[in-house]
Amino acid sequence: MIFSLNLKGMLNVADEIKVDVAVLGGGPGGYVAALKASQLGGKVALVEGEGLGGVCTHKGCIPTKALLHSASLIERIKSSGLHGVSVSDFSVDFPRTMDRVQRIVNRLAKGVEYLLNKSGVEVVRGIGRIRKHGLLEVASTDKGGEVEINWRRLIIATGSHPFKVPVPGIDGENVITSDDIFKLRDLPQSVVIIGGGAVGVEFATIMSGLGCEVSLVEMMPRLIPSEDNSAGNLLKKELEKRGVRVEVGARVTRVSEGDGLKNVEATKGSEKLSLEGEVVLCASGRAPNTENIGLEILRVELTDKGFIKVDERMETNIPGVYAVGDVVGRYLFAHTAMQEGLIAAENAMGGQASMDYRVVPRCVYSQPEAAFIGISEDSAREGGYEIGVAEFPLIANGRALTLDSTTGMAKLIYGKRFGELLGAVIVAPEASELIHEIALAMRLEATVEDLAGMIHAHPTLSEILREAALRASGKPLHG
Repeated sequence: MIFSLNLKGMLNVADEIKVDVAVLGGGPGGYVAALKASQLGGKVALVEGEGLGGVCTHKGCIPTKALLHSASLIERIKSSGLHGVSVSDFSVDFPRTMDRVQRIVNRLAKGVEYLLNKSGVEVVRGIGRIRKHGLLEVASTDKGGEVEINWRRLIIATGSHPFKVPVPGIDGENVITSDDIFKLRDLPQSVVIIGGGAVGVEFATIMSGLGCEVSLVEMMPRLIPSEDNSAGNLLKKELEKRGVRVEVGARVTRVSEGDGLKNVEATKGSEKLSLEGEVVLCASGRAPNTENIGLEILRVELTDKGFIKVDERMETNIPGVYAVGDVVGRYLFAHTAMQEGLIAAENAMGGQASMDYRVVPRCVYSQPEAAFIGISEDSAREGGYEIGVAEFPLIANGRALTLDSTTGMAKLIYGKRFGELLGAVIVAPEASELIHEIALAMRLEATVEDLAGMIHAHPTLSEILREAALRASGKPLHG
């Protein structure tokens, strides 16, 4: 035990913990790193100031998908007449909808806690800060006082927080972020979403499905601007079909208020736009949680955007100090963070693992979904690759017809000389599931010929991948 003197001259008792690996942050990257390091025989402590599972479990991946399922159910009810099913009257009890979301969140968070306890990881609840190399100090919320963790290796997994566009009025009342939206108990009648990336598109899908009037504004010329052009254009058309007002190429200049509504002002070329809603949702990106954790004490290097700089082993410029997840800023996805956590933990325990970002799936949970992997067509051409591109439309797929969902396609990007798969785009129902066939194919260095020769069950959505591969091989069957 260590004794320290507080400001009032009273002795506080602080616990001292000695570990092989300390993990700062209990989100997907952090808790997976802790589990892996423990599996490899290390004594591990994990520090978490909020909920185990991080933003993904409590404010991101899980609650959004739970709410999206509810919105999808509502849309199916509305379209049930196409199937000869008459639903004369129904209503949405939003508080009950949100209660269901919270039950799912709680169950998964408890599951993470169970896994950590079962693996022998010591979880310290509180806010951690680096005091010097080898020492982490935690203002404990469950043990009282301070806890000092002496570590041989450190994995930083402090995550990120929502970024708001710096315009007048952005910090006003009823201007919320994706971290705040699950605190709502009443469903707003209208909402304006700032940002047309994955988060913005997903929330536009959710809120319109729940019955809100939705407007979406994006500064870049298309939705999902970091991904394939055609996919972004398809998603824009689908949102507009659902009644969402979509403005791309529009820069937000101000958020004001009048007549009880928020007014998002924007410019689009020489045109001035005004988008009104009860609530404004900022989905314009995320910033790393790097402040007040003591990085400057170790002199950990940051990128020009403020993320922690790491190598392919997830190690910083300080030997024995690793970083994973959103705080690294490569791909802000839970599954990326988990893989980075595995790599960092293995290396922290003496291994020689490296991160392969080439096969990270990038998914948008819209309706239909969109999924991407590898390099895009534009990036490949800009990089000097001699490529081929093959597409197959979803409307020609039998399973899509039975599902009443025919907007979409599969696109394969491949090397012209050898046929190696370089990337893919899928816009279809369950695209987030379909993309893993391409991920595995790329990891195994498969070619379009290999994919074209693989038997796919019929009727399935996955047949669009084989059809695209057949086109790439010059042997199309169905168009």
